[in-house]
Amino acid sequence: MDLKEIKDPSFLQDLSIKELEELSEEIRNFIIDAVSKRGGHLSSNLGIVELTIALHRYFHNGEKFIFDVGHQSYTHKILTGRAKDFDKLRKKDGLAGFQSRSESEEDIWEVAHSSTSLAAQAGFLLGNIKAISIIGDGALTGGEAFEALNFLATLNKNAIIILNDNNYSISKNVGFIKHSLDKLRSTRGYIKLADKNRRNYPLKSIKNTIKSVFYRPSIFDDMGFKYYGPIDGHNFKELFKYFSYAERQNRPVIIHVVTKKGKGYTPAETDTIGAWHSTSPFDKSTGKKTQAPENKEYFSEALSKYLTKFYDEHPRDFKVVMPAMTYSSNMVSLRDHMGKDYIDTGIAEQFATSLSSALALSGYYVCLPIYSSFLQRSYDQLFQDIAMQNAHVVVLVDKAGLISDNGKTHQGLYDISYLRTIPNLTVLAPKDAKELYEMLDYSFIKLTGPVCIHLPNELVDKTDIPENPSFNPSWDKVNDIINPKAQLITYSSSVNYLKDALKNMDIEIINAKTISPLDEECLVELSKTNTPLFIYEEAPGETSLTASILSFFNRKNITKQIASFSYPLDFIGIGTKEELRKEYRMDIESIKQRILELL
Repeated sequence: MDLKEIKDPSFLQDLSIKELEELSEEIRNFIIDAVSKRGGHLSSNLGIVELTIALHRYFHNGEKFIFDVGHQSYTHKILTGRAKDFDKLRKKDGLAGFQSRSESEEDIWEVAHSSTSLAAQAGFLLGNIKAISIIGDGALTGGEAFEALNFLATLNKNAIIILNDNNYSISKNVGFIKHSLDKLRSTRGYIKLADKNRRNYPLKSIKNTIKSVFYRPSIFDDMGFKYYGPIDGHNFKELFKYFSYAERQNRPVIIHVVTKKGKGYTPAETDTIGAWHSTSPFDKSTGKKTQAPENKEYFSEALSKYLTKFYDEHPRDFKVVMPAMTYSSNMVSLRDHMGKDYIDTGIAEQFATSLSSALALSGYYVCLPIYSSFLQRSYDQLFQDIAMQNAHVVVLVDKAGLISDNGKTHQGLYDISYLRTIPNLTVLAPKDAKELYEMLDYSFIKLTGPVCIHLPNELVDKTDIPENPSFNPSWDKVNDIINPKAQLITYSSSVNYLKDALKNMDIEIINAKTISPLDEECLVELSKTNTPLFIYEEAPGETSLTASILSFFNRKNITKQIASFSYPLDFIGIGTKEELRKEYRMDIESIKQRILELL
C-alpha cells in the first residue's frame, strides 16, 4: 500500500495477520529509506514496528500512546497520517524526530528526554485520559521512572505499561534492572507452558506447579503490578492475546515485550556499540556513513584522546562517569582502555552527577561527560552536591550551543544560562582543540574545585596534545587591529565563525574563554574605550554572558554603548545551524548589517 495515503490507523481493523506482517515490512523499508537520506533514529524505530501496529490495531477506542523518549515513534507517525511528511524528517519546518504536540493530536506528550512517560501516564489517567505508555528497558533506569512506578502501583486503575525490552538503550544497558530483565527473559518457557495447559487443567494448580519449578518473581510483581511476559514483540497473535489479558485487569499492568533493536537492517541488528541508534545519512546498500574530513575531528574526539593520555598518567587515580552516551560522545575506545575505571551509569544523569561528586571527595580525579540538554536534569546535583561541596569534578558539557536536526528538546543553548547561576563553579569555553587541551590540563591539575567546559558539536582541526599545555584564563584578542571601530566579545566556536568574516570591518574580537568568573580586568579596560562593545553568543542574551557583563557594568557604575547579538529566550526549533542563524539574524551577513547600522 502507499503509506503516504494513510490518514489514520482505522484501516488496520480490516487487515489479516498476514497483511499486518506485510505492512510491517513495508514500514520497516520506508523507515530505512527515509533515515538513510536524512539521518535520524534508526535501530529503535526498526525494533518496534510490529508492536506499534499491534497497539494501534487493538486499542482503537480513544486510547493515546506515550513513547518514552519518542525516538522510536516513526511507525506511530506513519500510522497517524504523517508518512507524507517524511521527506522533511528532522528538517526546518518539517517532521520532528520525536513525538510533538504541535504535529498531531495523537501526540499528547512532548518527549525527547527519557524516563518521563510513566509520570505523564499517571497524570493523564488521573485526568481521565486513557494513556498507554511504551517505555524501553534503558529508559527504565531513570530515577523518574521509578518514582512514577511507585505511584502508579497504588492506583486503582487499569494503567497499562508496555515494557519494550531490546536489551539496549543508547549504549549497552547496565545495572540491576538489566540483570533482572535478563533473568525474566530466561523464563519465557513458563509463560507458554502455563497458557498451553490452561484449558486442560485447573489454572490455579497448574500455574502453582509450574511456578515452583520455573518462575522467578519479577521486581514488578514485588511492587504490586500484574506482570505478563516476556512475550515476543514481533508476534501479532501473542501481542493481541496479552493485550486482552491486560485490558481485563482492574489494576496497573506491565506487559514485558522482547523486541530486536535494528530488526530488518543487518548493520543495525549486529550493532554492539550504539552506532545505529541515531545516525547521519548513509548508503543503505553498504551501510557506509558520511565521514568527516581526515584533518578534522569533533571536540568530543579530541577530548577522548586527552582523557586516554591522562588516564595513562594517573591509572589509579582517575575515573570517568558516563550516563549512557558512550558512542555518541566518542568514548568507545576510552571505555575499552579504562575498563572498570570507566563507569557507565546508564540513563541516570542525576545519579551520575552525585556519584561523581562523592568520587572526587574520595580523592579521585573525576570527569563527567554529559550532553548540555541532559545536564539540565542534574541542576540540583550540580548546585548542591558538586559546587556547594567544592568537589573537584570536571564536567564536559558536550553538544553545547546551536544544534541541528533534533530541535528544541536537544538545543545546547541554555547551559551557560543555568551554569552561571551556580556559585563556586568555573565555566570555560574553548574555541578549538588546542585551547581545549590547555583547559583540560588547567582544570585537572591547576584547579581544585568544580569546572564545566562548554563543548559545541563542531568539527575542529586535529591537533596534537601539547607536552606541557599552558592556559591563561584571561580573555584575549584573536586579531590584531590597530584602531578598531568596535570590540566584539564572543566565545567557543563562535570565535572561529566570526574572526575571518569580520576582519575587514576593523572589529577587534575578544575570546571570552572563561565564562565564569568574568575577566573583570578586561571588561574594565574595554569600558575605557570610546568604541561600541558588541557581544555575540549562541545563547539567550537575557540570561547568559551578555547578562553577566551588563550586571558587572551596572555594579561598577560603568556606562558603555553595548549591543548584544544573541538568541531569544525561547525554544529554538529544527533546522541546520545556518538556517537557524539566518532565521534569528545571527548569520554573518546579518551581523555585518547590524554592526554597520549601529556604527
